[in-house]
Amino acid sequence: MSEERAFEGVWISASLWLDKSLTMQEKVMLVEIKSLSANPVRGCFKSNKAFAEFFGVSTSRVSQILTSLEEKGYINLRHKREGKRVVERNIFLSEMHSKNQPDLFRKPKGGYLENLNNPVRNPKGGYLGFLKERNTLLSNTVENNTIGTNPELPEVDPIDSEFEQLWKSYPKRAGGNPKGEALKVYRKQRKSHPLEEFQSGLERYRRYCEQSGKIGTEFVMQAKRFFGAGKHWREEYSRPANNQQGVGNENRNSGAGNRLQQQQNQINAAFARASAREAAPGPVETHGAAVWPQVDVPVRAV
Repeated sequence: MSEERAFEGVWISASLWLDKSLTMQEKVMLVEIKSLSANPVRGCFKSNKAFAEFFGVSTSRVSQILTSLEEKGYINLRHKREGKRVVERNIFLSEMHSKNQPDLFRKPKGGYLENLNNPVRNPKGGYLGFLKERNTLLSNTVENNTIGTNPELPEVDPIDSEFEQLWKSYPKRAGGNPKGEALKVYRKQRKSHPLEEFQSGLERYRRYCEQSGKIGTEFVMQAKRFFGAGKHWREEYSRPANNQQGVGNENRNSGAGNRLQQQQNQINAAFARASAREAAPGPVETHGAAVWPQVDVPVRAV
């Protein structure tokens, strides 16, 4: 699929370049999204796979960057669906940031000539002209430049939005935890259960995982099971009884020690009875017949 770009060269404004809340990858991702936002209705619809090939990173890293930009308010993600299937993902630059930082993606007057065959500096204006213009923009005459934003954005699926908030609170798990499958079962269960029920259930489960030390391990339940037909979000998830377990261990240890002591006492008693039989001049009463002591009989000389 050909890329429809609003491409006039690589430009990163001072506001974006000096924004300490963004990583370098996030900054260049914003520039790339801007260059692909020529269509105000569709915005940027480049896939994660295409982004990954362009930047030389993994698709999971692209997903992390886009999620971070959305959480920071720089972009809006919209999904076009046919039934339950997502057929297109659209990215729009945030209108809020375009208004608050009008020079975020705006070229200065002058600067570099946009001639790819002869990329030389424009002697008229240049950076000095841009600084004067930027100060004017920031002081009084804020120009509303919303290129790449769509004033009539498609409606956000409320199920997607609330699931995103639940997903952020879900305990981290070692191993697989497919988000798409979890969303699918959540969407099904959400038809007959209120959002508050899932929120309170997830809060209980997260607290339980923290107290039992399961966070970040494979013992955290997969989200698709938690939100699934088993309705695990409705369970109580009581606090682990660590103290009771400790008492049980003490009792078991104490019982084992008592048994060892009893065996030692029996052995000592047996030795005492044997010593008594050797020292006694007459028969020694035992549990059975009388036992006569051993007596040395002198041998008659022949």
